[in-house]
Amino acid sequence: MFETGRIDERTFMRSVCQEVDILPFDNIEEFEELWGNIFTDAGMSATLALIRPSMKVGILSNTDPIHWKYIQRLTVTKAHFSTSPFLTTSFEMKVRKPDEKMYAAAEKFGCEPREILFLDDLQANVDAAISYGFHAKRFNANDVSAVENLRHILNTYGFLQ
Repeated sequence: MFETGRIDERTFMRSVCQEVDILPFDNIEEFEELWGNIFTDAGMSATLALIRPSMKVGILSNTDPIHWKYIQRLTVTKAHFSTSPFLTTSFEMKVRKPDEKMYAAAEKFGCEPREILFLDDLQANVDAAISYGFHAKRFNANDVSAVENLRHILNTYGFLQ
């Protein structure tokens, strides 16, 4: 529900606190820090800097508003996505991948689905992207060899300079 924007931050905080049987936080900022601060970019920025300048890059993410605040703070996001018009989040779209509406949002790119390389950590999302005509690969940014894997994928598709 939270990733689809159907409940707000405070309602989500109360439901999490109830689920884990703790008292709700006095202020939402404390909860947001604990809930949202889970991301690193572990060398991804240097890898994305190698993408040919003519390539468009974007984000199609199942995420919630709290996590999105933290994602926007990452070096990789600031360096490669801060001015990108190709950012789509599930909480704004009110649906999650693999819902067709999320993939249809890729129309913002102004290209055909067959021209898109889609990376995701969940195979169901990769399979859905393939069914919509994208090139797609499973990729987990938390893997130990994530940077090496990303460089290999991008090189395989001819995206690197």
